Amino acid sequence: MIQSSKLPSKFSDSASEEHVGDAIANRNLAISSWKQLGPPDLVTLLKTSPSKAEDETIHFSTGIDVSSEASIAAHLNTLVYKLGHTQTWFGRTVQWKVSAGTYCCYNAFSALDIRVEVSIPGSVEAYMIDATGNRREFSSESAPRIWLETFMSAMLRSLLFADDESHFVTACYASNPFDIQDFETRFLDAVETLFFRGPATGPPPGVQVATLVNNNLVQGLFKLVSATGRYDKTIAILSKIALKEPAVAALVAKAFLESDLEVDAVATLHEALKKNSRDPLALEIQSQFCLLKEKPDYAILLAKRAVEAAPSEFTTWANLAETYTKAGHYEQALLTLNTCPMFANSENDMFTLPAAAKIHLPLPSEGILDEVLDLGESEKSGNIDARLSRLTGFTLKGTFAHAYDILTRIMLETGWERLLILRAKIFVMDEEYRTERTAAYSGDAKGKTHNNDSDSGVSSEVDEKQSEKPVRANGVGGITEVRAPENSVSASVVKGSEEGANEITAPFRNKRLCERWLDNLFMVLYEDLKVYIEWRSEQAHYQSNNLEYKRSPIEWEILGLLAHRLHHEDEAIEALCSAARLRFTPRAHWTLLDLFLERKQYDKLIDTAVRLASWNHRWYVEFSPRLLHAFRIIVEQDGATKLHSKLISRSLPDNVCDIIMKYVRIISPDEPMNSEH
Repeated sequence: MIQSSKLPSKFSDSASEEHVGDAIANRNLAISSWKQLGPPDLVTLLKTSPSKAEDETIHFSTGIDVSSEASIAAHLNTLVYKLGHTQTWFGRTVQWKVSAGTYCCYNAFSALDIRVEVSIPGSVEAYMIDATGNRREFSSESAPRIWLETFMSAMLRSLLFADDESHFVTACYASNPFDIQDFETRFLDAVETLFFRGPATGPPPGVQVATLVNNNLVQGLFKLVSATGRYDKTIAILSKIALKEPAVAALVAKAFLESDLEVDAVATLHEALKKNSRDPLALEIQSQFCLLKEKPDYAILLAKRAVEAAPSEFTTWANLAETYTKAGHYEQALLTLNTCPMFANSENDMFTLPAAAKIHLPLPSEGILDEVLDLGESEKSGNIDARLSRLTGFTLKGTFAHAYDILTRIMLETGWERLLILRAKIFVMDEEYRTERTAAYSGDAKGKTHNNDSDSGVSSEVDEKQSEKPVRANGVGGITEVRAPENSVSASVVKGSEEGANEITAPFRNKRLCERWLDNLFMVLYEDLKVYIEWRSEQAHYQSNNLEYKRSPIEWEILGLLAHRLHHEDEAIEALCSAARLRFTPRAHWTLLDLFLERKQYDKLIDTAVRLASWNHRWYVEFSPRLLHAFRIIVEQDGATKLHSKLISRSLPDNVCDIIMKYVRIISPDEPMNSEH
């Protein structure tokens, strides 16, 4: 049950509706469109005051115990206790009373929206709304199953939405699910019970169709255990399920690898592939393991078999492209990347809020660092360097962002000029296609015979022409200019040719048509490289003349993210730290968190994590799996007591230190620590 002490002392973020009941009505209409986990829980509170008619405020929640009608009613009563007294509300002291509350929570397994209505004083009523908007009542037979599914749906949203910008909604209180009594045990028990219904929760990003071993339930399970590091019970549960369904053995192996039990992982994969040699997940995991152990030939063979087993999934093709890249087979990597089945991520399950009369997002009274609140001078978009504002790489999402990452890694190994040469060698370029097309339509039989007799002549000629162009460097360092990529020919142009189509395409039978999306990624990479090199050249010029190189915080952030996108991590850290020194920016700090974690720079990691925890607290976010994972790594390195001492040495305010120690106690619940400063 949620205790009142678990809520912020002045929890009052909310929006005030123009018309009572609008939010519930809109939610009813949206239920049929939800295909995955659904949106955050919706809470509405009906308020009355002597001076005006009824008013309804709304806010969202995640991480609340919704395992029963009683637990939800207890949470609503807690809200009433916290909010139902004289407070400063929209800058004025107002006396009002909460007369009723409604809690809405989506059950992704049964596609039902669970409602609990509380009248104050009065009764508690629970019912369900189905996808058609009709009301359904609980039965004694179905109630236990429905409540378990509802609990699991809510906890998956808490784990998977917490650090995802695309799921951010205004006026949302993200509670810490570990405040729920025996949360981990209850969650893992629910996983075991509901595992075979996991595909109902939908596919994770980058996956088109949810499967038994690749769905949001599995994603949430691994998000939890990777944050806490407590794999034992998860491995036991998955091993038990694998006795019924052999495909789950791949997940057991994954858990073994994440907990550094490589021998057990290899044995599990061996047995799994003996039972099913075409298990795509097991093949993919084994391929990645072989690559880690510097066995590229084995890794490529296994990655190919994974593609054959699951040819319609992006993840297997992307893994093969990455394997080719790390093995140094760059032509094959580009060809494989071009073959990846791309798709746009489905829209998040949301519903449109009614127009709010007022939005009330007061600062919490404690737990916030001054440097986090001090956002510096406001910056208008007109003050941003136009070259930076035109960059589109940061807008890439889903499979396109993953494909771009693979392309940049190929470029990092080959250099930009060689990458263009490889591209012209394996893909049909626009200029050569137009030349051949002109020759075909001119009826020059000699020309056609010459071209048909030498399939490799075109690519050889292109290679020769490309090699005549100056290659300035192998990689990015030292380049002062970037050549724009030549246009390739789209499939629609070739297929649209009527007369002489066979003659046109014959010279290129050893070449491929470059997919338009990959062509676009080459242009995005070109723009990124051009701006990156201009920046590094400018900064080097200033430094050589002992001049200070100045940028605004947002420009430093864009440059840092650009360098990170191109895998120039030293430059990324330099720029992002410059942005952070001028103004707190959450995106810069999240990126720095990952970079410091990867480099094992623990003191810098602590400082970054503390600022992010304080920022989250400002927006009523009390839980972040990414922060929990970061603090787990720190505790494993230094121990909880030493971390606590480091926090004290930084002279943090008591309430900020308390926020951090809540994460530490999740990781080390049995280690005694005095939170007093």
